[in-house]
Parts: sequence; structure tokens; C-alpha cells
Amino acid sequence: MIDTRRQFIAAIGALGAAALVPGCAAVREARERRLVDTHHHFYAPEYQKAWLDWEDKRSIPHFPQQVGWSPARSLEELDKAGVQTAILSLASTPGVWFDLPAGDANHMARLCNEYAARMVRDYPGRYGLFATLPMIDVDASLKEIEYAFDTLKADGVGLQTNYGDKWPGDAAYRPVFDELNRRKALVYFHPLVASCCARLSVGTFPAVIEVPHDTTRAVVSLLLSGSFARHRDIRWLFSHAGGTVPMLTGRMDSFFRFRKDINQIAPQGVEAEFRRLYYDTANATHPASMAALLKVVPDTQVVFGSDYPYFSPAPQAQALEALGLSAAQVSAIEAGNAMRLGILVDDRVYDAGPSVLALLQDWPKAKSALAKLAKKPRGKAMPLKRVKLLAPVIYPGNIYCAGANYTDHVAEMERAQGREPGPTMKERGEKPWHFIKTSRSSVVGPEATVKLPSYSQAVDWEVELVAVIGRKAKDLPVEKALGCVAGYTIANDLSARDVMRREKNPPTSPFHYDWVSQKCFDGACPLGPWIVPAEEIGDPHRLGIKLWVGEELMQDSNTAQMIFNTAEQIAMLSSRVTLYPGDLILTGTPAGVGMGRKRFLKSGERVRLWIESIGEFSHKVA
Repeated sequence: MIDTRRQFIAAIGALGAAALVPGCAAVREARERRLVDTHHHFYAPEYQKAWLDWEDKRSIPHFPQQVGWSPARSLEELDKAGVQTAILSLASTPGVWFDLPAGDANHMARLCNEYAARMVRDYPGRYGLFATLPMIDVDASLKEIEYAFDTLKADGVGLQTNYGDKWPGDAAYRPVFDELNRRKALVYFHPLVASCCARLSVGTFPAVIEVPHDTTRAVVSLLLSGSFARHRDIRWLFSHAGGTVPMLTGRMDSFFRFRKDINQIAPQGVEAEFRRLYYDTANATHPASMAALLKVVPDTQVVFGSDYPYFSPAPQAQALEALGLSAAQVSAIEAGNAMRLGILVDDRVYDAGPSVLALLQDWPKAKSALAKLAKKPRGKAMPLKRVKLLAPVIYPGNIYCAGANYTDHVAEMERAQGREPGPTMKERGEKPWHFIKTSRSSVVGPEATVKLPSYSQAVDWEVELVAVIGRKAKDLPVEKALGCVAGYTIANDLSARDVMRREKNPPTSPFHYDWVSQKCFDGACPLGPWIVPAEEIGDPHRLGIKLWVGEELMQDSNTAQMIFNTAEQIAMLSSRVTLYPGDLILTGTPAGVGMGRKRFLKSGERVRLWIESIGEFSHKVA
């Protein structure tokens, strides 16, 4: 067991590790958006058909954007808006599960969850999952919770604000929320028109007015039933800026404060209970809506949501930017509040800020703050086993990868090509050399499933020590180079060996290598499990380094085998380019790669990586 008191991690419980925890907007300089969309719908084919059939039987017109939904169109909208990750959830289902029998509703819930889980696997890093629960069958819902979290690795659950004549505070649902509380789960609610009010009309269809009102009914149901007070480990997320909760907060408080059980259901008062909840911005980025919400809750409780396909994310992102909030507030709502930085202390994770990238921008100050937090943790902790780890840096600025930098690896690669090893490049008087991996498309986190590229039959593994840059650096001498390193993590530099050369080029051509196809396919840089500050590592060139495929140990070496050490690499790189906080340097891989064995990764295999004093993480390939 290694000392964990100062390790820190990037994590998402789709809304954070332990808790969801900042110039004028008009003159904010142009920037790339990196949104997390916590309100993004999906439609399994069977579910879509059942929905459209239900509407056809009642002569209800279809919503064109829903009919045209597909994973490809979803991804197109994400890219257009700058959404890096969307959390998939069902929209509120018409009727009560299309008025299906309980057994069929249970089957439909499972089918939808498995469909969404495949999307998560097929597009690493682009999607997460709020798994649906049938709810009309409590025993089946408990089984689905177990399957969703333990097998599908869902980020949370997505529920409706009502199921027929029951709202979530109903005593019938208590076993469900007890189990979700035990798991410290995130529970997201999507509203629908209550069956009592479906025929009400004042000249528009009921969803315009009744949908936001039903979010308020759900919140009140959970408040007055004591569910919020009883289930303190659940993180509650409500759609559309809380519906009408912000406008009715004062009215509700003035009535509820005189209840005999007020101290039990709202120990710090009604408003305090509302401030503990989380709210998305879906179809609520109008200045009036956001002004009301931000009068009730701090911006740390607000996350971006789009309600796609009913509303597109890009215009809502633009509206959020135009609200006059500070750049830090906008950044937090866009992604920071959904992807929290956590610090790991004795196997428990404490909230530590908006994001690793934000922390790295001022590493000297942040390092001191983290050290104090490690010595005296504050706030509610979450057990590490219940935290979903993301890649420690999302997303790095640049990823520099050292080529042929371990003596044992160079020797095995020479032999694999029928040559005897000669002097190293350092012995020949050469300098370190690096290639570049893509960031946004390549980086995935622990437990990701990397889809093997269809054009390659020879995807190889390479475990590497990664230096995380924490200070702007240019023209550093070797003796000062490690001073710009914030910490270290682990990467797998996945490589498609059979496409590394363009063999049809004539022998005299200098354009033989295809670095994009070999090194930059989607998911080609699994990264994890966390970053260990440099001071906790000691000498980064005396660390054991290993990789397993399945149960077979493939790489077993030591960073002492580096030809050019980390300081020499940083000095070389900084003589050519400016290094920035959040840049990564993959420092090379030791012997034991698949090319030397003529053995490559197969679909379904699990890869486990370990480096001494840092830890280990795994990922799958499919």
C-alpha cells in the first residue's frame, strides 16, 4: 500500500467526486468550449417504436427531432456545441411506460440501459449514463440498480418526476431511495405532465406549463416526505433550472416553516434544502430563469444541460455565455461543476475544486492548498470504490510522446526486425525525439472501453510514465527542467503497428510514416488513475513499471531503463516549443510490447497498468 495522503484525482459521479462544488463576460476572449451536457436523451430502437406507436394510437403528432434521432446526429450536435461528454438519459415516457404491464416495463428499462451502455462503450469519453429504473415494480427496480451500477457502470439513475399517481416521496419508493442512498448515487429527475393535468389547456399544449410545475411537485414530495433529510448521501439533480422551484421558494418557505415536523424534514430550513440540490440549465438559459435560480442557489449547484433532441445544445451554450456571468462562473456551469477535482486521503475522496486543468494553471498555489487539505480534510468524503474516475487531465493541451526511449525496448524492437541492437541514440550523440498524440479524441480514463480501429489487426500496448506540466516553460536547462512538473500519472500509448508505414511509397520517399493512423485513433491514450504530486514521487527514474494483458504479465521493467531521462526530455522539448500547464509528456515504454512477441490486443481483453508510487488502473478493448 502506498502513501495516498497527497494524491489527487479527477473524478465524476457524473456530478463530482464528493460533492458538486470561478473581466466581464462581454469582453471575454474567444475560447474553445468544453461542455458536459447532463441532460441528453437517447432512444433505443424498440423504445422509439413503442413511443411512436403510442402517439399514433392517440393521433398525437410526432416530434420531428425525436423521430430523426440517431447516435450520429447526437455526436454531430455535441461537436457543433463543443460538448465533450453527454450523459444519456430517457425523456419522460408517455403514459406509465406506455401503459405496459409491469414485466414488459421492466424489460424495456433493461433494454434501454443496455443500449445506452453500448453507446458509452462505442464512443469512449463522449457519453455517460443515467440508467432508468422501472419504478412501478420496486423489486425489479432494486435489481436494475444493482445491474446498472455493478455491470453497466452507470453514472447515476434517471427517474421521472411522477409515475401515474405517485410522486417520488411516496412511501412505496422508499426501498429504492434507501438503496440509492447506500450507494451514494446521483439521482436525476426529468419531468412530465401529470396524468391529472394532461387535458388542461389555456391555448398551448400542456408540456409548456405543466412540465416545469411537475418538477416542483417532485421536489415538494421529496421535501415533505422527509426524503431529502433521510437520504443525505444522494446527490439530487433536477431539470430545467428546477422548474418553478426558484419562483416559489419564498411562498413554499412561508407555508412549510410552520409544520410540526419542519425540524425533521428541513433541519436548516426549507431554503437550505433547496440550496443542497443541483439544477441543470436545459431550456432555462433565459436571463429571467437563470436570475431566479441563482438567487436561490450558488452557481456551484448548476450544471449545463440541453434537453437534446428537443433543444440543441449550441444555442443554449451561447445564451449561457451572454448572461453576464464571470468567465469562471460560466466555465464551472459548462463543465467544472460536473467534473470535479478530488483529493484522495486514506481511500476516501474529498472535493478539491472545479477541475485539474484549473488547478494546474496556478500549480504553486494549488500545491500548497492541496497539502493543507490532505493534512486536514474537510467536507463530506466519498469512498474511493464509489467514485468514477475520469482521465486525470481532461483534456490536455498537448501530448508529447518519447520514441524509442528505453534500452530494453529498443533492443527488443531491433531484434523483432532482425537486427542486433547497437548503440543508443544518446550514445550516438542524438537528442530526445517526440511525436504528438491527439488530445480530445485519444484520451480516455480508467475502466474505459477502447474500440479497436477497424483498419488495424495489430494494436499494441505501451505502459508509460507521464509527466504533467504545471508551469509554463521555455528553454529550460536540464538541471531546472523537473521544476515545471506538477506530478506524474500513467498512460497506455496504444499503437496500431500494421499501419505505421505507407508501404506503397517508393523506397527513396521521406514520407513513409503514418503517425495519425498508428498513434491517434479514438481512445489511443488511456490515462489514469490519478496524478501524484512530484514531491511525493522522489526520483521518477527509479520506479517499477508493469503492464498485464488479462492475467499475463507483458512488461516488467524500471524507469531507470530510460535512455533520456524526464529532465532531458523536458529540456529538449522546451528548446523547441513552449510547454504549458496541462501538457503531458509520455516518457517512453520498456520492453515487453506486443510487436516483439508477435502478439496483439484482441477484442474483450483487459489491460492493467501499474507504476510504483503512483498506483494502477485498467481499461478494456473491444
